[in-house]
Amino acid sequence: MARLDPFFATPPMNGSPCDVSWLPLRRHLLAAGCLLLITGCHSASLVKVNNAHPFGAPKDDLLHPGKRSPVTKAMVAQHHRGSTPLEIVKQWDAKAAGSPALSNERLTLAEILCDEAARLEKKQPATAVGWYLQAAETAYPGALESHRKGTASPWLTLYNHACSETAKLSWAAFSGGATSRTFEGPLRTYQIKVADTKDRTFAPSYFDEIRTAENLKIHGYQVRETVTGIGGALVGGRRHTPERAVADPLMHSIGMELPVTATLQFAPSGKSDQVLLSLHDVLMTDKARLGPQEVTLAADFTAPLALLAALNPPKNAGKDAMLHPAKHLEETGLFQVEPLRSNKIPVILVHGLSKTPAVWAKAINQLRSDPEIREHYQFICFGYPSGFPAVFCGAALRHHLEEFQRVADPDRQNPLMKQTVLVGKSYGGVLSSLQIRDSGETLRELFVDRPLESIALPEHQRHSLESMLYFQHNPNIARTIFLVTPHRGTDVADKPIVALANRIIRYPADILFDGNVEEFPGLTELGRATLHAPPTSVMNLKAHSPILESVKSLPIGRKMPLHSIIGKIGDKPLPESNDKMVPYWSSHLDEAVSEIVVPTKHGHIAHHPDSIEEMRRILRLHLAELPGTARH
Repeated sequence: MARLDPFFATPPMNGSPCDVSWLPLRRHLLAAGCLLLITGCHSASLVKVNNAHPFGAPKDDLLHPGKRSPVTKAMVAQHHRGSTPLEIVKQWDAKAAGSPALSNERLTLAEILCDEAARLEKKQPATAVGWYLQAAETAYPGALESHRKGTASPWLTLYNHACSETAKLSWAAFSGGATSRTFEGPLRTYQIKVADTKDRTFAPSYFDEIRTAENLKIHGYQVRETVTGIGGALVGGRRHTPERAVADPLMHSIGMELPVTATLQFAPSGKSDQVLLSLHDVLMTDKARLGPQEVTLAADFTAPLALLAALNPPKNAGKDAMLHPAKHLEETGLFQVEPLRSNKIPVILVHGLSKTPAVWAKAINQLRSDPEIREHYQFICFGYPSGFPAVFCGAALRHHLEEFQRVADPDRQNPLMKQTVLVGKSYGGVLSSLQIRDSGETLRELFVDRPLESIALPEHQRHSLESMLYFQHNPNIARTIFLVTPHRGTDVADKPIVALANRIIRYPADILFDGNVEEFPGLTELGRATLHAPPTSVMNLKAHSPILESVKSLPIGRKMPLHSIIGKIGDKPLPESNDKMVPYWSSHLDEAVSEIVVPTKHGHIAHHPDSIEEMRRILRLHLAELPGTARH
């Protein structure tokens, strides 16, 4: 993510303390052991599986090339031993003509067509499209009838499969912006016309790659969130490019992976060779119209997230960013997991110590499965190297939220922007707390005993200090959710092994101050210590640290509901309990309008079912309490 302010652009100096190669290996191993306290579960991943049944349903032979369902196998064996696929198709087309929508004749024909199309895919993709189109048209009446009755059926399965394969194979023909293309089927010629793109459909050229969701096997998620309906579930990949970054500055460098559903609409039998291909944005709508019938669209919401997680930085990226924060400075920023929507409320997710935004993938997965949340909210992640001190990271988040406002609502006229929900986990909760409070002179007085304007400093360095020590609450944030947040620190940070990890976290002091700063009159004891030994996140998290106690004392600038989600391990009374990392006395907030205690350890809180259900409850409550100006 591009840096947008010189304050966040200072590179580490050559020979800086970022190089920790001098440390004994033993210390590295001890520090790694310490970091196990703040690591979560394994990340989600995705593996491609050939010929998988949609959404992991029990396998049968319906979609397996070279195999056939018992009905089709029996019919072909009885009547067409030794016949070619084309000869079989011609004969069964005559049998299917005029037959009921849910007839075995149509089922047999559609299955044979899909079977042959799969065989042709690799060497003759354009020919395969024609066969898939013929299969989709054959199964189309049965799919609509099954959908109308609300029942699953092989006709619906074959239609959906043919839709997804047609969209995937024909994508290249439309990726350059073409809107019409002709394909030869085994029995007739088809002209695919791409549906007009509106706010609920995509142009094929929007994507750089399209994959079928049914062929992707998911690992690492509790639930694969899908919707049973009509259409072929796809994953549309859009790469990050310098040109796109100009128009869409919140796009992550790994790009976006979006859930898409393809439908093929056919004219009444024999009346036209035109087929309407639509790529539906199922994060915007779960309904579509096929002819006279409104249908519920099939969708797979988990596959895009799993694919995006698989493209994330290496497994230990979050730990490395904590230990060597200067090396990862350019990765700081907000990024979207779907295109920015002016009609959705932003939910800003801030990860904790040693983590990356991937920690939110499972929560996003389950929250987006709720149609009400999917319709009204958009999730945006903040990523940052978590070794830096809280005031520095808080200033970075503040800066990027201001940039988000400039990009998403430059005229400041969108009432939904003023209903933003902020969600912070652990150290990310501390950074979130810094966004909703007014500093006054409190933080400045911790470091300097006189106004900054009275100190002889270069203007750019004064600006850096002011960015960290002076701030007002973000007026767009209307509700904040804290997960296992150490508002008053943690005694874990006082342990010797953690102190060792703290010594390994190194970065040049000139990053904080935008250049070298000599000691000047007015520095407090904490100010002198900060100048000579730049603080780290671990130092800030010591129990009752002056930074955290000061932040906790700052007034909240906008009247808003606060919510706490707290972890607990063991049988101790609640006031004496902890989550193996943060004690209850630190994560508890008297000001919170709700508090739930989840029986899990610190690193698992973001994806625990109770936590996700509480976030779901809060987001729904937020919708119910929206002021009239924000309703739509």
